[in-house]
Amino acid sequence: MNNDSVPDIMVFYNTGGRANPTYHLYLRDTIRHKITYVKGFEDLPNPELDTANNIITSGGLYGESVGWEFYRVDSHNKLLTLWHRVDGRMDDNVKYDRAVKAILKKWGK
Repeated sequence: MNNDSVPDIMVFYNTGGRANPTYHLYLRDTIRHKITYVKGFEDLPNPELDTANNIITSGGLYGESVGWEFYRVDSHNKLLTLWHRVDGRMDDNVKYDRAVKAILKKWGK
C-alpha cells in the first residue's frame, strides 16, 4: 500500500453496513526485516491501491451510491489524506477521474 512493490499485510478488522470491510495494514520492510502498523487505515472502507497513480482509494458504499476518499502512505509510513471526496454512482467514473487528476496536479505521483 506504500507502492514499494513489496506485498504488505492486510488483516480483516470489521465490516460496516452494505459490505464495507475494513482492515489493519502492516507494511513489510524486507531490508530491516520488520513490519510497521499504519494507524488509521482500519477506518478506510474497501481500500484499494492505484499503483499507477500511487493513491489509496477508499470507497464507502451507501444506497446506490459510493463515496470515494483518497489517501497515501507517506515516507514515514503514516496515512496521509489527500483532501478529496467524491460522491457518485458506482457506474459513473467521471467524478472519480476528475478527482484523481486534481490530486495528481496538486500532489504529484
